[in-house]
Amino acid sequence: MLSRYYRDDERTKQIIEQVENNSPVTLHLKGVTGSALSFIAYGVFKNSASHHLFILNDREEAAYFLNDLENLLEKKDILFIPDSFKRPGFYDEVNTNNVLLRTEAINKISHSSTKGELIVTYPEALVEKFVMPQAFEKKIIFLKKGERLDDHFIIELLIENGFERTDFVYEPGQFSVRGGIIDIFSFGNEQPYRIELFDDEVESIRVFDPATQLSQKNIAQVTIVPNIQTQFDTGQKASLFNCLPAKTVIWYKDAKYTFEVINKCYETAIDFYNVMTRSQHLDEDHPFKNAPPVEMLVEPGSLVTEVTKFSLIEFGLQCNLNNAIELAFNIMPQPLFTRNFDMLIENLRQNKKEGNDIFIFMSNAKQVERFHQIFTDLSANIQYTPIPKALSSGFIDNDLKITCYTDHQIFERFHKYHLKSGFSKNEALTLRMLLELQPGDFVTHIDHGIGRYSGLEKIEIKGHVQEAVRLIYRDKDLLYVNINSLHKISKYTGDEKRNF
Repeated sequence: MLSRYYRDDERTKQIIEQVENNSPVTLHLKGVTGSALSFIAYGVFKNSASHHLFILNDREEAAYFLNDLENLLEKKDILFIPDSFKRPGFYDEVNTNNVLLRTEAINKISHSSTKGELIVTYPEALVEKFVMPQAFEKKIIFLKKGERLDDHFIIELLIENGFERTDFVYEPGQFSVRGGIIDIFSFGNEQPYRIELFDDEVESIRVFDPATQLSQKNIAQVTIVPNIQTQFDTGQKASLFNCLPAKTVIWYKDAKYTFEVINKCYETAIDFYNVMTRSQHLDEDHPFKNAPPVEMLVEPGSLVTEVTKFSLIEFGLQCNLNNAIELAFNIMPQPLFTRNFDMLIENLRQNKKEGNDIFIFMSNAKQVERFHQIFTDLSANIQYTPIPKALSSGFIDNDLKITCYTDHQIFERFHKYHLKSGFSKNEALTLRMLLELQPGDFVTHIDHGIGRYSGLEKIEIKGHVQEAVRLIYRDKDLLYVNINSLHKISKYTGDEKRNF
């Protein structure tokens, strides 16, 4: 209901009119604060057919804005582009899940079938090059249910595209083959695919959880995407701005700050590369191993030039864009109440007196009951609309006569953002431990003690064939441990084998 205010807002219509009729154009949204930007972005997106790229000042800001958009557009898959490393601005260690998110984003941008995409990022992620859509398209492997597939051909194709063959897949870039089952962990999907063959025909395709081996859903076709860091030449890569459609609108929190960070990142990467190559400590799988940062990263000056071909919108306190058209918003941040409900009630009454509609965003349904009880106990008699969705920060829009407050700010409680985490490291280590075991190795089962690992075996349970770990105990007793229960097994490191 609240989002409709911004979809029909005259200020929203002004933004759309400017970017669609005067492209490229430069705008400054003055007076936007709190989570109001997400509602404005919602209104613009709903009424336009453009892609929109939002550049926040850092990863945390980007994550909070992403969550706000996700709560407003629950059915829309909003793309998040992180940098490829574990710490933004530091080039010592690659984060595989971040590489997956970058690949997923460029894949969806290249194959978007919707009227527009929403993309959220931050400066450290922009300095890295992306694979150009034309080159990306040539490397994608398409598989459909019902089509003919030569298993030898797909194995050769996967290896040629940098995939590693393993017994089990637990991270992007791996595949395994067991009889007529081919598991593939693409860099374009958060979970791996399981392709089942009947002779040479694709009988079924499923997305499955690598930790439990349980299917999540059946699908009709898949796109297998290789690692964009290692499987493409530097000549096939360019800045993100060269990969975006021409009608994309670029939104900045602070344009000047964005390019200052990009400059710093570029210099830091070169310094890191020089130090590591002199000391010969650069890891084999580090992206700078194959090409120096001057080839892997975008030269900051060229980014400044490339961005000018797009319509630009800045929404920070100051305008850093030349010849920007100013659109004024009379929006104030949520006041501090320091958990003082008498102060909150008085503020809400004043807002209501001024004709404002009041909305309180709450992190869960229990908070709705809690607020109702508090207001009842204090005889507040406040008319408000509870919304059981999280919002990063509240605001008061004096133009639309809207008051939007958040429960976590009222209670002064920390509000954590959520990002896709991919397959957890603990689960990956469990599978990795299994792959490292050799028949005859001693292991400890949490319930049955020390036994000897005897390999993997397919067993039938209630009519379903499942793979299980086979353990041998004294007197040749056998124990089968389901793949789903790997957390109960650990490699034995002691000297005494009590069960033998």
